[in-house]
Amino acid sequence: MCRHYSQYIWSKEVSPTLLVGAEDIVRRECPFDRLELVVGGSPATRKEFPHMVQLGYGDNPVRWACGGSLISEQFVLTAAHCLDDRSLGNALYARMGFIDIDDPEHLQEFNIIQRFAHPQYFEPSHYHDIGLAKLAKQAQLNTWVRPACLYANRHSPWSKVIAIGWGRTEFGGDESKELLRVILELYGQPICNKVYKQQTGTSQLQEGIKDDLMICAGHSKDLKDTCQGDSGGPLQVYRTGDQNMSCMYDIIGVTSFGKGCGLAVNIPGVYTRVAHYLQWLEDIVWPKT
Repeated sequence: MCRHYSQYIWSKEVSPTLLVGAEDIVRRECPFDRLELVVGGSPATRKEFPHMVQLGYGDNPVRWACGGSLISEQFVLTAAHCLDDRSLGNALYARMGFIDIDDPEHLQEFNIIQRFAHPQYFEPSHYHDIGLAKLAKQAQLNTWVRPACLYANRHSPWSKVIAIGWGRTEFGGDESKELLRVILELYGQPICNKVYKQQTGTSQLQEGIKDDLMICAGHSKDLKDTCQGDSGGPLQVYRTGDQNMSCMYDIIGVTSFGKGCGLAVNIPGVYTRVAHYLQWLEDIVWPKT
């Protein structure tokens, strides 16, 4: 399916010439061809993350409080704890196709009709914090709205990854009106377990950081991290392959929990490892008939 969705990298325009039979103009829209994985949080560019979704709760007004990733025309990947928030209730809405909340030109908004938390997720535990939201109708795919790919291997060759969200820009601060991206470093399980040593053995993290279920990412020199409001959003890498696939992303993790956010260096956040749950996700999103 990932290759199928790559067709929406291309935009098509009617030829301005008045000749009968004139061919349409086809353009490849890949805004990150020349971007390097340099450290530092910064606003995302237009169309850079067309799979990014924001989840909404309640009415009058709707509170937009979690992130997610479009992975098919009708399903959003997110964190299980985002599907049913203790204070906000069920996730009811999903919106996509924008990076700035004050610029809704290409916005698509949907009701959520079903929520699927992983069957092994039990709050307050952090394990298996992954879920799916089904939209009331299919998203209209284009260069602004396009599903991302799911990374299938447990071990990844990357040292740097990309996290994105509209969450708070500092601990206890205000949420961002612009979609922000930050480049993070991957941390090994031993270092991550040391960071979360105090939580190990508690109801939240009974067995500590489990490498097969979780990914740790943060920064060793700068205060770079995901924060409140970023939960459920993707931890991703550029997809490798031929030209048609090089503008796609592989999602390797789902933003789950952290220790404060950006309060100190070498305090990685924790992300649910997507590869471990691939079969469960595929059985719901792309069931075999």
